[in-house]
Amino acid sequence: MRKGFDGLCGVVWQHLDKDLLRGDVFVFLNKRRSH
Repeated sequence: MRKGFDGLCGVVWQHLDKDLLRGDVFVFLNKRRSH
């Protein structure tokens, strides 16, 4: 499943229970880790 910026923000906010405005950095990689 592909997600854009907004979709990944939703994952962080809902599933990881993190505040998006705290200044934390989240890195998402694809299966092959090429992007």
